[in-house]
Amino acid sequence: MKFDFDEIIDRRGTNSMEYDVTDEYMAEFNWGPVPADFIPIDVADMDFRCAPCIRTALQKVVDFNLYGYCFTHPSLHNGYYEAIIGWYARRHDWHVKREEILYSAGTLTGITAAIKAVSGYGDSILVTPPVYTPFYSTIRNADRKVVKSHLLDNDGYYTVNWEDFEKKTALAEVKAFLLCSPHNPVGRVWTADELKRIYDICTKNDVVVIADEIHGDIVRRETVFTPIGKITDAQNLIVCAGASKSFNLASLEASHLIIKDKALRCKTAEQLHCNPTPFVLEAVKAAYNEGEEWFEQLREYLDENIDFVIAYLKENMPEVKIWRPEGTYLLWMDFSAYGLSDDELLDRCYNKAGVFVEQGRDFDEGDSPGYIRVCTSIPRIRLEEAFSRICSQFK
Repeated sequence: MKFDFDEIIDRRGTNSMEYDVTDEYMAEFNWGPVPADFIPIDVADMDFRCAPCIRTALQKVVDFNLYGYCFTHPSLHNGYYEAIIGWYARRHDWHVKREEILYSAGTLTGITAAIKAVSGYGDSILVTPPVYTPFYSTIRNADRKVVKSHLLDNDGYYTVNWEDFEKKTALAEVKAFLLCSPHNPVGRVWTADELKRIYDICTKNDVVVIADEIHGDIVRRETVFTPIGKITDAQNLIVCAGASKSFNLASLEASHLIIKDKALRCKTAEQLHCNPTPFVLEAVKAAYNEGEEWFEQLREYLDENIDFVIAYLKENMPEVKIWRPEGTYLLWMDFSAYGLSDDELLDRCYNKAGVFVEQGRDFDEGDSPGYIRVCTSIPRIRLEEAFSRICSQFK
């Protein structure tokens, strides 16, 4: 490979959410003291250096050395909109117009704005658990209520419970459905037929689809991701996406919304109170215009990491049920065969093995006991060490 994804990078002392946690911080979540020489595979970012073109672009901003207020607008031909439009056209054959794009300082910021734009205080937002944990707090922090339609688990392959989904979207208080596509944590890449059916059911019931597509680029090489806006009229749709997951730019808040309907776009824009920094504008342009070779090698490496973990567990911990995800770099793992409580499972992984994992119950507000979610976006030697440690606690 041209790019070195095996490089071990010491991220301590960089204010890393993964590596700079303290005992006091972990105590706020009722976790024990931070183990020595721990390996974090819980937070969904990557332990890989960004594409060189991004560093070059950011260095130009630093060299200019002036950091006043910035903004972006479709009337500005600054390359930002062209980069996003070009990426979607090349990668997904989806042709977006510049006026349909709104900058958002992070995906959750965009989701919050979308929720406030399409619902009122006390209204409900539909989700399909197990699902990305911050969806719950984002909805409730906006003074809305959570309505759940649980996915059906078919031996690790999750599908929509269509009967229940239709029932929940028909509720008068449900104003929006928060779609996770690809789905975090179960790894489904929804088919075009599934997405069309979701959209049609929601539209029939005057429920706006808010689609979180932040993982949309990261799918297995044999899998095709379909943006929901590509296969629908998109008049009842707000898409939340960005370069942050694909190019490891989470701290730059490199997200955007795509909203075709003008009235819906204007209402959402009124709820967005954020401007981009010069760093994010240049990083997005560099990533989308010059980072494709790096990204293709990243996808290959992530696929190999996922296959490594699945093979390792099959040989060393066959009791763990795991399905190869169609998308994301996440693994949703079922440890229930061991008969452990969630606290006992966490104790073995965190306290004894020294490996940070995400508890499954967090994705279902307590209703997915025995599951953990892990991120495979680290150098393979570290990934092997993490699972070797976990395995040693189950012998």
